[in-house]
Amino acid sequence: MPIDCFFFFLSAHNFLRTVTSIVLLVDIGPDNTIIRTFLFEFPWQFGYCACACYMLGIVQTLVNSNRDTAGVLSTTSKEAHVFGTVLIISPFIVNNSCALVAGILETTDLSLGELWTQMLYVSWISHCTVLSLVASVMGFKLLRLVNKNFKNIKAKTFDLTFLERLITGLTRIRLLLLLIVSCLMGYVLLLIFYITFRSFILRSTPFSFLYCIAWNNFATTLTMVACILFLQSGRTKEESTSAGVKSDGQESHVETTFGEIITDDEEESSCGQSVLSLVAMEALEHIQSMHYPTLEKQQSSSTLHPSNGSQSSSITLVSSQH
Repeated sequence: MPIDCFFFFLSAHNFLRTVTSIVLLVDIGPDNTIIRTFLFEFPWQFGYCACACYMLGIVQTLVNSNRDTAGVLSTTSKEAHVFGTVLIISPFIVNNSCALVAGILETTDLSLGELWTQMLYVSWISHCTVLSLVASVMGFKLLRLVNKNFKNIKAKTFDLTFLERLITGLTRIRLLLLLIVSCLMGYVLLLIFYITFRSFILRSTPFSFLYCIAWNNFATTLTMVACILFLQSGRTKEESTSAGVKSDGQESHVETTFGEIITDDEEESSCGQSVLSLVAMEALEHIQSMHYPTLEKQQSSSTLHPSNGSQSSSITLVSSQH
């Protein structure tokens, strides 16, 4: 599941960075430039893959919703997976090759080794730029889709708790997307700055410390905020569910409709639900479920408020328009 891959790659990145820091502090193998170069380079690909997995989940969600909403994303699920796989695998092949060759040539041909190092920087700049642009475009499409349908849901639903959860989830998606794009573009700017002023940075100790702090804290900040958003989403979902169990002897409007949808549609929307905030994905599942005949049949045969025969569930009202 994409969200599991997202946190796995972030955890692997931070763990490997810790190992690299220990190697540098203990000064293990100071003369082995090949191992040092590889240890410094290898962890960063895992941080990049975490962002790529999140982007792949967004693309997959848009592809799944394309059958219901025309013009969202004109591609197939297979094409999306191929594109995402290329983004995930390419840094391991290209960047590690450049790093190993640069480490080998440092002892034999220094000028050629520096050339391969420059190629490594260019490769990282290209990867981060492409991924940040894709994440920005796909994130914008997703938010536009959810916001468009949120207005329809808001017009048909009077449950303030449900609407509040949707708004909170959308805010978290925006924040995490902004953080991912900022992190990727931050590394691009730092790499360009380092290529341009490398000699000055290496000679100035205070400036080297500042550069090191900025370089090492981008991924750490992304990890911390992502974990906080994930935990807050789960807590909000639990609080909202427990608060809506019963109200004056009747089941909550949100729990009755959403309980059935999440249970019946969980398998088909698992990829989209995994990659996004758990709370925000409920909005997308709500939207997509309107177009499934099996769900429409189930929803049309039940009402939320038996005491009021003219009022049915919000999903049935929305489905009747399609």
